[in-house]
Amino acid sequence: MSAAKQDFSLAAIAASFALLAALAAGCGLPKEVANPNPPVNPPPEKEKPVTPTTPVKPEEKPVTPKPADPPMPLAPTTTTPTTQTELPMIAGRSLAEWISEAGSDDERLRQKANEKLEGLGAKRGEYLVTALSHSTDTVRRGAAFVLLGDFDPQKPEQVKFFLKALDDSDRRVRDIAMQALGRLDAGPLAVAEEALLRRLKDPQESAAIRGDAARRISRIGTAAKASVPVLADRAQNDADPKVRLACLYSLQKVASSPGEVFPALLVALEKDRDAEVRRTAAKRLGDLGADASEAIPALASILGSTEPELAVTAAEALKKIGRGAVPELIKQLSSPRTEAKLRAIAVLVQFGPGAKEALPALRILAEKGEPAIRGEATDAISRIAPAPM
Repeated sequence: MSAAKQDFSLAAIAASFALLAALAAGCGLPKEVANPNPPVNPPPEKEKPVTPTTPVKPEEKPVTPKPADPPMPLAPTTTTPTTQTELPMIAGRSLAEWISEAGSDDERLRQKANEKLEGLGAKRGEYLVTALSHSTDTVRRGAAFVLLGDFDPQKPEQVKFFLKALDDSDRRVRDIAMQALGRLDAGPLAVAEEALLRRLKDPQESAAIRGDAARRISRIGTAAKASVPVLADRAQNDADPKVRLACLYSLQKVASSPGEVFPALLVALEKDRDAEVRRTAAKRLGDLGADASEAIPALASILGSTEPELAVTAAEALKKIGRGAVPELIKQLSSPRTEAKLRAIAVLVQFGPGAKEALPALRILAEKGEPAIRGEATDAISRIAPAPM
């Protein structure tokens, strides 16, 4: 080939490459054509938009239920709940659980719990007192139960925490506190008077605790002056007859004069619905002797009662009150009830010559009374006005 022709061919080839390069730059040819030597690492692709979804919650671990004994903590009471650090762990369980089981009805649980508590040494008492302010009823109950076994009435600090327990929201804790206070003498017990009155006046309190409160107050004696009006009111108005009985008994112990106890006894005799309360009122009126003379008509009126124990107690009370009862006893000699006449005669005989004004009525009965009455009336005449020797 000639040189000129060869130059032409080379020029044509060069022009072709130039044309291709120009087309690649301006006419949008594919990159692999435009750039025959692409980079080894291609450019990163654009991120695709992510559709929002609900966040996935982390897998929750299953909750292991707590054992049935002790129960879950109840709502906080007026006491201050303890903190976790105040009651330590023992044998893999909280001390609160052990204390709770120490008051369990299950003897096996109580024994095991007490063994653990004994291992606390000198700290035992401190932890138990702390547990009396726990937010869970069973924990406070267990602490009170154990402390009752350790109770020394001569130690004021122990008396103090049982006084506090007397206002606990749990009835069984209050009952344990009442048992502890029952071991106190009159002097130390006087500091509990206000707390005992709260229990007595509370209509939501159990009848057993109200009755115990009245009996504890009776042991304070006449120093319990603030209790007199409360006892008198409760003796008439408490819903439970056993509590009314306890109040009548206590009232007689704390009253400084017969005048403080007489009105409540008379109301109980005349109006109480319970026969035992009325019988007790009759007996207590008899114990007052002549100071209960205003009760003579009420006592005489029940000599013919269909409740024999009540009638007999009324007759005994009239004997104790004395000869001032003679006029009302004479009225009973004309009662339509044979029992009333017989009991009236029996009381009159006790007064001997002091009942001589009953002789006319007795002579009528000896002559015209029922067969069951004649012999008793004749005997009474001979004893009240014996024939001259």
